[in-house]
Amino acid sequence: MLTDVRPHGLPEPLDPATARCDAPSVQEIVAADSVPPPPVLRQEEPAYLGSAPVSLDRYYDQTRFEQEVEKIWKRCWQWVCREDHIPEPGDYYTYEVAHLSYVVVRQQDMSVKGFVNSCLHRATKFKRGEGVGSAGSIRCPYHGWEWDNDGSLKSVPCAWDFAHLEAGKMNLPEVRVGHWGGFIFINPSHEGPDLLEYLAPLTQHFEGWPMEDRFVELHMAKELPCNWKAAQEAFLESYHVLETHPQLLKGTGDANVQYDIHSD
Repeated sequence: MLTDVRPHGLPEPLDPATARCDAPSVQEIVAADSVPPPPVLRQEEPAYLGSAPVSLDRYYDQTRFEQEVEKIWKRCWQWVCREDHIPEPGDYYTYEVAHLSYVVVRQQDMSVKGFVNSCLHRATKFKRGEGVGSAGSIRCPYHGWEWDNDGSLKSVPCAWDFAHLEAGKMNLPEVRVGHWGGFIFINPSHEGPDLLEYLAPLTQHFEGWPMEDRFVELHMAKELPCNWKAAQEAFLESYHVLETHPQLLKGTGDANVQYDIHSD
């Protein structure tokens, strides 16, 4: 929050790269605690990326959205579920983003494989809707084509009519699977960094808080009628705390926070 307000409610021009509110900073609050904080909470890695208005078409243009699907959701690591969502062989979790759908399945050796959630025959979804389940195989609900949970073709009804197919070439398309801190991630692309490289330095930041020892007590989902960025950005800024959550200001007196960019 900027001071020295002009008559029309606008602040005196300040350098946006260095402007800060006059309340105690996050580091000052942390330093005043009677218990010394972990070193990771004393890190600061600010980066000024500009303050020009964002183009509105990022929030409504269909071409922009299609580019996001191609360049983000088809290429990056995404959290699917927790390990304890699929604890036993045959347990699966269906994950969806945009029009894309994937399923991760616990294997007999307790590893996890991820597949495109689509039958190779007529592209019917194996599992409808996001969520957890368990099955001895992956079976199409339309024509009954069936795959083992490792993605290998198991059976085809009226197989005499499909003599042109080679079973070895009919394995389900796989996606990359990664594990960290009790979380299971997928990446539809086979290119790019592995999960731990992608998450760095987050994994080092959580060395004092082993996430694998946690569990999900409550899972809530809400579908919002907006572009995904509008919803995400609302939870990435504290500016709304002043008006929306004023009870949170009792300990700080302002909505001052610390934004860090630890990697690209």
